[in-house]
Order: sequence, then structure tokens, then C-alpha cells
Amino acid sequence: MPPINPVPGETNQPQTPSPVVVGSDQSPPVPSRIVVSGGLPENGVPVSGGTSLLKKFVIIKQVIAMIVGGFIAFIGLIIGLLFMGKSAKAGIIIILIVGGIGVLIFVLSFISHRQLTRSIKNPPQFNSFQTTTAVQYKMPGDSAVSAAVAKPNEAIGSWLGPVNRKGMSGVSFQVLSKEVDNQSENTLLFTQTQIIGLMITPQDLGDVQQSAVRGVLNQVINNVPGSAIEKDTQFEALNSKKWEQLVASLSSQSLQSVLGSHFNFGIPYSLVQSVEVHDSLINSGLTFHLSDGSKLGYATLRKEQIPNAVNYLRQFISTQ
Repeated sequence: MPPINPVPGETNQPQTPSPVVVGSDQSPPVPSRIVVSGGLPENGVPVSGGTSLLKKFVIIKQVIAMIVGGFIAFIGLIIGLLFMGKSAKAGIIIILIVGGIGVLIFVLSFISHRQLTRSIKNPPQFNSFQTTTAVQYKMPGDSAVSAAVAKPNEAIGSWLGPVNRKGMSGVSFQVLSKEVDNQSENTLLFTQTQIIGLMITPQDLGDVQQSAVRGVLNQVINNVPGSAIEKDTQFEALNSKKWEQLVASLSSQSLQSVLGSHFNFGIPYSLVQSVEVHDSLINSGLTFHLSDGSKLGYATLRKEQIPNAVNYLRQFISTQ
């Protein structure tokens, strides 16, 4: 991996660990798992970012909302029936309006409650943000993209981050409590064989030197109500200058271990025709042109890291 330079204004930066060689004849590579809608791991991977007090609190609020909705519907029905003695039309209108509002509150709260309770029963089996939504973490919708696999002697050679996926494929959305996160990966790792998209989270801050204020802010981000895309955006903005240390911490582990505990996907260089460099004021980044004709573009907050990444990638793919 290229040496990591100190960040201006930061002190006591740790030395960059040497890349760790992954895999051997005695320990074959194990495919990582991408859990996009919950599920159980294939083997023992520590679970992070599962059930939280925040989600339980939201569930209690949803139950209260269902009770309130049912009560409003009941009151609307009773009042409507009473009015029918004087005017059938007025009674029906009251039932439809007041009772309808109550039923709508109950139904929406019930659906939201079901979405959240299902996500608690099937938490993601990788490091993730503590959210008050039922998050579905999504890989880019392309045939060339699949779970990354650590191959023998494979190590992180360069990186780019934090990054955000560009275009419609990177648009996330939320319906009631269900959130579809199309910005799951916030870091690109480049090895000898592939491009790896990875989601770095607050769980990766253990070996990062940070001030007391930054530490408190990271705790706030992870423990206040919010969606995955909101928390990832805040996390990136707060820790963008610490990304060197975050990647250095990952590099000190085996790649197989990193893939097993993080949301990830991999694209072999054989499926990448070229990489296009974008250097602008607010949208600098890289666009990968894949062999099937599709594109996968990323913008980054750390444009100064782009030359290092491109110099490394030139060994394996052409650049534009």
C-alpha cells in the first residue's frame, strides 16, 4: 500500500501497517456474505449494528400509534352511528372521514411495525450503523458485481474514500420503516485482483486516534435516531480526514477477516475495461467502465487520494 501521509492539522498519526498477505495452502479463501435483507451467517461472524434501544423505542411508538388509530376509528364509528339517527348521510360521512383517518393510522403503523420487527429478528451479519429503520443494504445492480472473495496472497494495495456512488444506482429511499440503502459502500479498496466496495462504520474506529470531541460526535451519530444514509453521510463528513487510519486498521487484519465482518462486493479487473478520472471542484472521483458496457461512478471527499489510487490501478487496467 502507498505510504499514508499525515493529515494537516492532525497529530500523532500512526504508521501505516505493511499489507498483510492473505490466504495460504492451509487456509483457503472463504467467500464473504452479502446480507441485503437479513438472514443468518454461514459461519461465526460477530454481529454488530443489530437490535438497538432506538429500534425498540420506535416499536413502542408504533404500537401506541396503532392503539391511537384504532381508538380514533372506533370513536368515528360510534359518532357516525349516533348521527345516523338524525341524518344517514352525515353519519356515513363522519364514519368515512374520522373512521378512515383512524384506520389509515392503524394500517400504516402496523406495516411500519412489521418492517422493523422483522429487521430485528434478522439483523445484518456485518458491521453497520445503528438505525431506526429496517435497512436493506444493496450492491450496485450489475451482473459484474458479486461478493468479494479473498484470494491467496491478496492484500490491499491502494484505496479511495470516503466515496459516494453517483447516478441513479446510488439513490436511496425509505418507505415507512423500510430503507433501501444504495450507498452502502463508502470505501473502495484496490488489490492485486479486484476492486472491493466496502462499508466502513463506527465499529472500525477502535484503532483510530481521535479527540474527545470527535469521539463524542461519533457516538452521537451512531446512537441518535436516523436512517443508514443519514448516518453514513454524517460519519463520512466527520471522519473524512481519518480515512487513512481507518484503512490502515483494516490493512492490519487479514483481508478474509475484513470481508467477513463488513458489507462488501468485488469486481475482478478482468471485468473492467478502463477507469475514468474526474477532477473537478465538487464532483471529483473515478468512473469504472465495465466490460458489459455499464458504468460505475464514485465521487470522493478526498480528491488528493485519487492520484495514488490511479497510479496503482494502472498496473491492471487502462486509465482515461
